[in-house]
Amino acid sequence: MALLLVVCSYAHARKVGGTVACGKQKLSGVMVSDGYGFATTDRYGRWSLEVSDDARFVFVITPGGYTADYSTGTPMFWQPLTDASRYTFDLIRTKDTGDYTLFAIADPQCRTEGHFGQFSAEPLQDIKEQAARYMEEGNVFGLLLGDIAWDTGEVINPLYKAAMPEVGIPVYPVVGNHDFDKENRLQFNYEKDFGPLNYAFWAGNDLVVVLRNIFFNRKKLSVEYSDVELDWLRGLLQRIPEDTHIYVAQHAPTWRLYSKSWIGRGEEFLDILSGRNVDILSGHTHIQNNFRYSETVYEHNIAAICGSWWTVDWCGDATPRGYEIFRRRGESLEWHYHPVDYDDDFQFEVILPGHSILNPGMLIVNAWDCDDAWTFEWSENGKPMGEMQQVQDVSMTYVDKINAALRDVNIRPYQRPKKNVHYYGCTPSGKARKVSVTVRTRFGKEYTKEFVLE
Repeated sequence: MALLLVVCSYAHARKVGGTVACGKQKLSGVMVSDGYGFATTDRYGRWSLEVSDDARFVFVITPGGYTADYSTGTPMFWQPLTDASRYTFDLIRTKDTGDYTLFAIADPQCRTEGHFGQFSAEPLQDIKEQAARYMEEGNVFGLLLGDIAWDTGEVINPLYKAAMPEVGIPVYPVVGNHDFDKENRLQFNYEKDFGPLNYAFWAGNDLVVVLRNIFFNRKKLSVEYSDVELDWLRGLLQRIPEDTHIYVAQHAPTWRLYSKSWIGRGEEFLDILSGRNVDILSGHTHIQNNFRYSETVYEHNIAAICGSWWTVDWCGDATPRGYEIFRRRGESLEWHYHPVDYDDDFQFEVILPGHSILNPGMLIVNAWDCDDAWTFEWSENGKPMGEMQQVQDVSMTYVDKINAALRDVNIRPYQRPKKNVHYYGCTPSGKARKVSVTVRTRFGKEYTKEFVLE
């Protein structure tokens, strides 16, 4: 009887296969997955995979030097599983280099056609201009870290897909909580437009892994990882050299700043990544923060490109709308925050004494993309005074902007100013006439500003 059960199970197992090519060239050593298991192409580009009953897609983990066609507005490295038994993938050759630039863009969150008009104006044009600039140096990719729409994917997704080809680079999507069907809180409409929720691709010699960490249980939001994500991640990493640099792109950050807690199974997720060289990229919060979890695992929680939900062009923690740019050049990987409405040297604002909300006697530097490798020093009347101290604060820049925009309307709770920790302060003495601050980033970029106090 046991033998009969095994035979029956084997008889009903479903295998699919196909080829991966670039024109007439068959590609060997390319991984293919259904989101559960993995296959690798042979010397003739052929692959075969026993697919899970729960799988809805089969997709290629595109190798370095190649990309999938993205003329539809989203990279088509995937195909929906149907009754077919064969699936053919034809990739496009890119520049033969390990150098690349990666744009990490969070939360367009467009609810209406008017919002999308705002997105397709300065922000999208800026992405297009930056893409053209960096394409002269190597390959360029984009990641959109969730909330393409704001509960209105049936309206926004077609507009987004129609506009994105003009950017000129592949932009890979991540599912966000507002990308789910508004009424039923299902992801199927998103999948119809953008494909699988968990997938990966190579950027040069670095691996980008996209993971879902947004779920709805009876329409209630749950931010966590499920067995599907964690098991697939484990299986993928088993097939990747241990010295590979990895990005994990997800919608919500692993660490909750304000409640000081992990998202569901967040510690298990980090255990899987332990010992790996990882940069986690996330959005969702509409604020900017960097978290170092270990010597090798770092998270960039990136502010929203929509600013404060298309009402003003700064986020509630006083980060100007923008996105993070990662540049791989040989063995060097650097990153910086790129504000849409300013040049790249605008990396912080200075709040003079008397203008801070929470620290009125201090001179404050608001450096939205800082981390523990940045330094903040100050001097008074030409005398070095040492390091500034980290404080929590709120910037009047955002307060003034949101009050002006919503003068006759109540500010919604999610648009209220948000206290943050990317502030550093010093307290000038009563004899101070000139105060200077020197900010150095983790990559050695130095900025000095001097102020005359009244």
